[in-house]
Amino acid sequence: MNNDIAVLSSMPAYIQAAAAQAAAANQAMSAGISVGFSRISLKASRFRIVQGDTETVLDTTTLPAVLLSANQGVSKAFYVKAWNPGDAEAPDCSSSDGITPDFGVPAPQATACASCPMNQWGSKITPAGKQIKACADTKKLAIVASSAIGGELYLLSVPAASLKPLAQYINMLSQRGVPAHMVETAISFDTTADYPRLLFNVARFLTQAEMEQATERLTDPMIPTIVGAVTRPAPLAAPTMQPIPDYVAQAAAQAKAQAEAQAAQAQLAAQQAAQAQLAAQQAAQAQQAAQAQQAAPVGFGAPQPASAPVGFGAPQPAAPQSNVVTAAFGTQTAPKPIAPAGGEIMPPPSVPGDALAAAVMGALDQFDD
Repeated sequence: MNNDIAVLSSMPAYIQAAAAQAAAANQAMSAGISVGFSRISLKASRFRIVQGDTETVLDTTTLPAVLLSANQGVSKAFYVKAWNPGDAEAPDCSSSDGITPDFGVPAPQATACASCPMNQWGSKITPAGKQIKACADTKKLAIVASSAIGGELYLLSVPAASLKPLAQYINMLSQRGVPAHMVETAISFDTTADYPRLLFNVARFLTQAEMEQATERLTDPMIPTIVGAVTRPAPLAAPTMQPIPDYVAQAAAQAKAQAEAQAAQAQLAAQQAAQAQLAAQQAAQAQQAAQAQQAAPVGFGAPQPASAPVGFGAPQPAAPQSNVVTAAFGTQTAPKPIAPAGGEIMPPPSVPGDALAAAVMGALDQFDD
């Protein structure tokens, strides 16, 4: 490696001129290949440098660093089992950008982080009874030691409890127009907290040479890999519309006019059909009403047949025939047949008319005497 550096330090001028144009080719060849990098652990509220399987505890409670870059999103990590600082197991589900789970995670909990039940407040209860999220939030920073700005890059994952102090620190720098990579940041632990909680403070401004060196490190191709930046495809641009030829415009106008005329005809036909249907319904209702009036019972609205009382102008019905005999001095009833002792009905004795008249005349003569 040292020999490689020695050779590259004497780069010919013609290669230097073409190197800028060839940088993209190198980046394409290394894209997608995981390259190991060092990270800073916060286990037991102590700064530790982890390089592969080697862990070195720093003998300091304050880390002088230069903050170069960060993941644009908030990264997330979820462990099914209880996770303890220092555990080497990878999370069961994780997201580098806090939008969707990373490709290849063992147990994705949802298709999107926003709707994931493990990303909701109250999905986990701490031993102290506080509601938190089961999926932990972290902010991934790429930093260098302020004493070795051109040296190794490190990953610092800022835990959820330290996100607010970090945001307050960056906002303070922004309000004063100072980029974070132009100052030395003193990173320390909050000694009043029961868990690892980081604090951020300005230690000093960088010298001009240090600032220029830090500015150059901003374009280091390793930074996106360290912070887990996810490159998403840009949204498709809207297609450019070509001018419409005149003949196409004319044909379109004719087609539109024809369609409007057909629609108007169809609407008129529908209105006429509706009117005809309404007229038929009204005629049927009128016919039903007439039939109902003819069939109405007598005395309930329908005209009653003319019927004059008997003896008041109308001819009286003939009385039934009986055995009544009309005489000169009144009406007498003809004697009924008398049944003899034997039970057989005998007809009344017949009296000749002349004998009857003579008997009457004789009776009258006796009154005269």
